[in-house]
Amino acid sequence: MSSLAGDLFALGAALCWAVGSLLFSRVRVAAPGINLCKNTISAVLLLILIASLHGGRRILPTDGEAWGWLSISAACGLVIGDTCHFRSLQILGPRRCVVLETLAPPLGALFGWFFLAERPSAWLWLGMAVTMAGIMVVILERTGAAEAPGHFPGSTARGVLLGLTAALCQALGAAWSKLGILRLAETGLPESRQALEASCMRLLVAVALGLLIGRLRGQLGGWIVQLKAAGTLRLMIPAAITGTFLGVWFSMLAFQYTSIAEATTLTATSPIFVIPLVILVLRQRVAWTGILGAVLAVIGVAILCWR
Repeated sequence: MSSLAGDLFALGAALCWAVGSLLFSRVRVAAPGINLCKNTISAVLLLILIASLHGGRRILPTDGEAWGWLSISAACGLVIGDTCHFRSLQILGPRRCVVLETLAPPLGALFGWFFLAERPSAWLWLGMAVTMAGIMVVILERTGAAEAPGHFPGSTARGVLLGLTAALCQALGAAWSKLGILRLAETGLPESRQALEASCMRLLVAVALGLLIGRLRGQLGGWIVQLKAAGTLRLMIPAAITGTFLGVWFSMLAFQYTSIAEATTLTATSPIFVIPLVILVLRQRVAWTGILGAVLAVIGVAILCWR
């Protein structure tokens, strides 16, 4: 596949994460519990999909180096990063939370250069800058306070710190994920299976770590009680399918077919997709500055895709 295919997968991941963020922000479960549940649902779905494609044969690679890179990627991105993201989401609401995570692209470019010797061109930096400018306008045209769900409240400062931590962890996780995919390619795994199986490997590690953390902290039972509350799974299941099962898979395909800098920039367009969701679901108006920001972001995406 071409780099353009990687761009499209990154945009698909951004759309999935936009839908997932809106749904996850309404789930009345502690952030670590949300994270463990969505990872478990997504891992089960991926295992079923991979098993059906493999016809009962060995379904996951056994290469130790690939497992190593994907495991630290899962610990950083899916466990620490996503837990911080969900807690920030609960405090700040969808749009104020995701603006903080637009820091992931420049961080992703930095880590891509450091770990993978990827050198972003001036054209790519221009596309990143225009996209980020558009996203900032979209997010900052409103305070976003009305979008916060109101459950599990916390201070704004804490929400900002958690959002920044999530951005850092996601950028690191992206770089280490690509190293894992590259290792799977070296083992001879067919290209069509690399992203799918890497996604499943990461999620299985994340589930194991989530269960261990919940057990050690004595909170596992409490999370289960919260998940059993009426209506919770009706939000949790579609959020996990869109935001994690599809979102993680698409992001891994993006990492496979394009650079870390480019993939993380395009996946950061989630705020643009949030606009119609906020209008339709939360019944909130979007000012003209929000539309202007969306246009800027689309121009930036065009620069990235057609460089």
